[in-house]
Amino acid sequence: MKFCKHCGKELVEGAKFCKYCGNEVASDDTPVQETTNDTGLSGQEESGLSNAGEDKPVNDDQQQDQGGGLTGSSGGSTSSSGGGSAVSKLTKQQKLYMAIAGGIIVLLIIAYQVGSSMTSHEKIVEKFETAMIENDADQVAKLLETNTKNLEIDENSVTGFIEYYAESPSDFEQMIQHLKDQSRLYENNPDAIEPQLEGGAVSGTPVNLVRDGKTFGIFDNYDIVIEPVYFRIYTNYEDTTISINGEEVATADKEDYSKEIGPYVPGTYTFTATYESDYVELSTETERTNFDPGYTSEVDLYIEGDDVEFYVPFENLDHVTLYLNGEDTGINLKEQSIVGPLLTDGSMTASFEAEFPWGTAKTEERPIESYYMDVIFTPSEEVVQQVQDTIVQFTKENLAVRTTADASQMTTATEDIVEERVDNAEYEQEYDYYYQGRFTGTDFYPDSYSISYYGDGWHIEANATVMYESATYYDLDSDVDLDETSEDVGYGLLYDEDSGEWIIDSVGWAGYYEESNAVEYREPEPETYTSEWAK
Repeated sequence: MKFCKHCGKELVEGAKFCKYCGNEVASDDTPVQETTNDTGLSGQEESGLSNAGEDKPVNDDQQQDQGGGLTGSSGGSTSSSGGGSAVSKLTKQQKLYMAIAGGIIVLLIIAYQVGSSMTSHEKIVEKFETAMIENDADQVAKLLETNTKNLEIDENSVTGFIEYYAESPSDFEQMIQHLKDQSRLYENNPDAIEPQLEGGAVSGTPVNLVRDGKTFGIFDNYDIVIEPVYFRIYTNYEDTTISINGEEVATADKEDYSKEIGPYVPGTYTFTATYESDYVELSTETERTNFDPGYTSEVDLYIEGDDVEFYVPFENLDHVTLYLNGEDTGINLKEQSIVGPLLTDGSMTASFEAEFPWGTAKTEERPIESYYMDVIFTPSEEVVQQVQDTIVQFTKENLAVRTTADASQMTTATEDIVEERVDNAEYEQEYDYYYQGRFTGTDFYPDSYSISYYGDGWHIEANATVMYESATYYDLDSDVDLDETSEDVGYGLLYDEDSGEWIIDSVGWAGYYEESNAVEYREPEPETYTSEWAK
């Protein structure tokens, strides 16, 4: 396909003249020579004029183009006054193509300028600074890049990074200034590979502005590259679970465990160590901040706890159950006396349960405040009531024996006690000592009650204050005035497994007791006892 060199229109195959402008078609091997004759027209133009008068068919378009070219009108393609070469007229299609091409060029220029601006080092730093100020974790995560394998950068992992700088404005200004200084160095030297500040990068700044290839093969691409940090964790108990910001990261497989963990985005993290057993859960928590990629931060997750030894005084018990914080541990202290780890700061409590000949006994909860603890059983409420009833009855029977010397009057004491009381009564009878009195009441101190095992069986020690109205005299003819008296008494009671009852087996001095916790008993109708030998 050929085109006219004068008007640009398509030529008919084999034509010697263009049917649109009428100009001669130059042969492929002979260039068309333009000569100017005396008329001021080129050879081709002159030829065109001569051909116009020949008997050759000329279409309307050809006639119009020739006419326009010859008249020298404003739309013509040649001029007869200049004496120069003819200028071809552009068609509408050509003008449209040129307009489209021009528009595309303008759009490309604008796109280049916009793309260059959006990917510039200044713009990247500006977007990063804005996202940090606005606490936009999603945008910060999108702007940060890393060269470290396994370093996760997402909305969650950058939270501590953002929070730290939000609370440390001076450090934030230092970091942003560091990036801006690196941007300035890129501006001065676009070919810089790793721009550094004079004297090296700012200490404590874990991010750098790095040029990383090109976007779309055109624009220089800049990344804010973050360096990772690492932590070394320590804990003291095997099977301790360690978490960071609530996510489990390690489990201790031995005592005195340590491990380096990472990589992590620089920031502030909460570390938790939790130790769980069937009967106790202990934990500790600490917070660590690390923004120095060249430093591994030490995290001490030592769990406060001790192995506690529980001493059970009773050799004849087969099973003593340990309760911690009110929960049954399932531990029999007769088989395992050392238990741990436990907190010994008083925040945990221990109580104990065992089977005794009179039934199940469970102690009150006591705070654990040492690595050694005595197992102390106290009587149950039912046993306490039995003990107090026995003491009241013994006190009355004691007055009956004292005034009769009759051993059958006493049913609440051992034979030794009965024999001793009868001997005392016979002595008073022999030497004419006379007694008159009545029992009015007793103050009991249950806090002083304790259980022990020795000699021939189980014992309970109980303190009480016994009150009387009484008188001792020698003259039967004298008037008897009863005085109010009281005495502190320490009772020892023995459990009689045959009868299933507690009986008095010792009477002596009272030990320490707390009066504020006294339980009062008052005899509703005191009976008066008088020595029979005084009648």
